[in-house]
This record gives sequence, structure tokens and C-alpha cells, in this order.
Amino acid sequence: MGDFLGKGPFMANQHRLFRLSEMSSDDAEKLSWDSPASARIRSTLSPHIGSSADKAPLDEPLRVAIITLDDACMVLDGVRAQLRDIAEPVIAAAADPDPANRALFADEYDEHRERFHSFRLDDQDPAAAILGESSTAMSIDLPNGTAYRVGRFSLGQQAELTLPPPVTAFADHGEIAEILGAIDAAFSVLDGALVRYRQDSRFLSARFSLPTKDDDAPPPVA
Repeated sequence: MGDFLGKGPFMANQHRLFRLSEMSSDDAEKLSWDSPASARIRSTLSPHIGSSADKAPLDEPLRVAIITLDDACMVLDGVRAQLRDIAEPVIAAAADPDPANRALFADEYDEHRERFHSFRLDDQDPAAAILGESSTAMSIDLPNGTAYRVGRFSLGQQAELTLPPPVTAFADHGEIAEILGAIDAAFSVLDGALVRYRQDSRFLSARFSLPTKDDDAPPPVA
């Protein structure tokens, strides 16, 4: 058993999960934003972002879109925090040779898992527009006549966010490895959505003139 824990895909997966669970969503975003693919996207958008000729006053659909995106990121950050809590007892069980202790960790994992699965987004929450059960993609009209599309990410329809139960109470390390892999996949899909929505929000905010507190200030007296 020691050899099994010490090498191979099990430990590689566990080490990756340690990195994912400790990585903040901002760190995950930076990794993706600095990737070659993202660099190509930025080079395409850079002639437009920040250009005064391409900016337009903030209108209601844009304001709603940015609020929706920012709220969705807050919700996904919260879901990610729950996932970190779920991962902790599984990681602890992977390193514990005592089956009785692993069974206790399995119970703790299952409690977190049930709370995780019971999460429901309020329909009145702005994020429900793209994260809810009946969510749809958003389309925001840009000044150049094109539409910017923001995809939906229905939390209840993401297979990766349905985690398996501890059927054997972590009696064998095969089950632990399977659950670690499932948590790893859940982190990946959440981080992908977070990165995408933060990029969407940043792009829309930079492309338009956002109001500031000074906008309502009276002009200086000559």
C-alpha cells in the first residue's frame, strides 16, 4: 500500500488537487489570462479596448450585464470555497493508514458533499441569469454594431459538480483516488467559468465609459 500511495497517478492527482485547492480563483485567472491563447485574444481586442472612439456611455443592458457577471463570479467563488472544504477530509484520508480514521474522514466528506449538492441559487439573484437552472446566454450590443455573447453556466447541469458518495467509507484507496479525481474535475470546470466571466466583465467594463463619483459633480467655477 505504501508503494501505491507513493507514486503513480494517485499521488500525481493528489498533488494537483493540493495546488488547485490552495490556488485562489485570481491565481487561476492569471494563469489562464497569461496563456498563449489568451494572449492572442488580447492582441485582437487591444486596438479597441481603451480607445476613446470606441467607448460609449454606460447603458442599462451593459450595466445589467456587468452586474450579472460580477455577481456570478462571487457565487462561483463561494462554490469553490465549499469545494475546498470538501477536498480537505479526502486529502487527509489519502494519507491516513488507519481504516477507522478514513471512515471518519469519509463521513465528514459526505456531510460536506450533501451540503454542496443542496445549494440552490435564488432566482432573484442577478447571477441566476447565467448560472441558474433556466439561465440563458446573454448578448450585449457593442457600438460597432456587433454583439458580445456571454455563455451560460448552469450550476445544476454541470456533471463535474456531482461528486460520488463514499460507498466503501474510504476502506480502500481506490475509492479515495476516484473521489480526488472527481474533485479535481470540479475545480477545473469552476475555474474555467470564473476565468471566462472575469474576462467578460473586464472586457465590457474597459470598452465602455463607466460612470464615476465625479460625473455628477458640478463644473468648477471660473
